[in-house]
Amino acid sequence: MTNSLPAANGSTKDRGEPVCSRRVALGMLAFGSLQGCNSLRNWQKTDEFAKRSNCPLGNAATADDYVAHLNQNVDRIDGWRAGRVHIRANHIPLTAEIAVQKSQLLRISVTSALGQEVDLGSNEEIFWFWAKRNDPPDLMFVRHEEMAEVQQNMPIPFEPGWLMEALGVAPFDASTMTLNRAGDGRTVALTSSHLSPAGIPIRKVITVDACHGLVLEHGLYDPKGRVVAQGRLKNHFRDQHSGAVLPRQMTLDWPLAQMNMVLNFDKIEVNPGTLPQQVWQPPQMPQTRLVNMAEAMRS
Repeated sequence: MTNSLPAANGSTKDRGEPVCSRRVALGMLAFGSLQGCNSLRNWQKTDEFAKRSNCPLGNAATADDYVAHLNQNVDRIDGWRAGRVHIRANHIPLTAEIAVQKSQLLRISVTSALGQEVDLGSNEEIFWFWAKRNDPPDLMFVRHEEMAEVQQNMPIPFEPGWLMEALGVAPFDASTMTLNRAGDGRTVALTSSHLSPAGIPIRKVITVDACHGLVLEHGLYDPKGRVVAQGRLKNHFRDQHSGAVLPRQMTLDWPLAQMNMVLNFDKIEVNPGTLPQQVWQPPQMPQTRLVNMAEAMRS
């Protein structure tokens, strides 16, 4: 065990569950199945982005130009946090707290009127996941160097790097991207390809507002053109202090898992400074087993 892991009762292996990665997926599915498509607040696009004039990116802009523009925005963001994220789930209100920083730092905590529902996070050593609706509700984790091994056996194709891009803190590589313009000229698609840890060809598409360079959608597609994962961003605003542009609404979909999340941010604090170290540590949960997913799959 590293210092990243809390003390807990029970084995750190789950020898009775050789496919515990499936339990992570089922836990995420349970979380995702809670999500409704109703937003609690309709944010209006600011005048800066509502008008299609004074475009910083013109018709002659190349893939390199768009990627450079997007990466300038990423450079303005060391991290951000939102202390109150509204989610409505089957008429049940949920509240989330989200913190994210560069270098793989992520924390998402979801609560309902009945208490904590989900805790998901990542630090420089591990990724972890806990869901109250898992049976049993173990705290599962995997070291980053073993993530690819675990991903090969996950029924939900989850790519942490893609999620960090969607959250706005990971830069893009222009050398891998090609540009295609929509017929109406309002959007462009930046497309690249890679192999998933399971060896499946994946096409990544970033849909961008052609005029203002706003990311509207992140998508991953399998060889049959089916959506593997998708993130849609709406109601962009410019942070006054950093100059960074972020969305006030984010929809995350994993269609093959029938998982959908609509997140509405009351307030986003950009570059909040150094957060307490415990933000980037798994929760302390007495009577909860720690399950190393990589070890459990090998047993």
